[in-house]
Amino acid sequence: MGLIEIGSRQQWLAERKRHLQASEAAAVLGCSPWMTADQLFDLKTGRAEEKDIGDSPAIQRGVASEPLVRALVPIDLPEMTVTAYRQYDIWQCDEPGCEFMGATLDGELHDSARNEDGILECKTGSVRGLRNLAERGWGADEVPQHYYVQILAQLACCPWARFVLVSGRLTCDWFRGNEPQRMPMVFTEYRRLDRSDAEADIQSVKDECKKFWGYVTADRRPPLTITTTIKGVFSK
Repeated sequence: MGLIEIGSRQQWLAERKRHLQASEAAAVLGCSPWMTADQLFDLKTGRAEEKDIGDSPAIQRGVASEPLVRALVPIDLPEMTVTAYRQYDIWQCDEPGCEFMGATLDGELHDSARNEDGILECKTGSVRGLRNLAERGWGADEVPQHYYVQILAQLACCPWARFVLVSGRLTCDWFRGNEPQRMPMVFTEYRRLDRSDAEADIQSVKDECKKFWGYVTADRRPPLTITTTIKGVFSK
């Protein structure tokens, strides 16, 4: 339990199969735009093989952006220091019954203003315009729901973390069919979630993940209909 040190991407992919990763928690709760709980069950029970999507343009863009985001955080937020980046290491939940949960972080932070350690989560994406931010889940005090569930799972795996800082590097191209194409505008949206404001939601995610992992270990398919009341709204 604790930190599992991993030296290569292939080792990381192999280790992922033994854990329910934070990025997979949204599928468990039925709010992932990319995967259902049923599909995740097939992966974890060996009925299907996970596709390595590392060569996809979206993933490559995200990976290429991460070093930039880590460099920008202390510039934009001087109280923040990036204290560690562990490319493949997995933080394993140390709570009894939740050892199957794991999280690979985009960075670890220290907030000197509050003397707290936390997690950095980097996201990239695109919007059609500033008015489209809220429609895409980037409201003033929120992130898209599947990202919110992911950072709750990260907090579940990292009891030392008092907060998560989400950095969304978003591209707005402003292009419309009847207008000449313009240079894209790229901007960053920061959202902070404090553990103290999310304890109930963290527990809910752990409870739902335990249920799902029970289906995996019993080799019994989970229900096809899953709903959750967890939303991506950050408490003020």
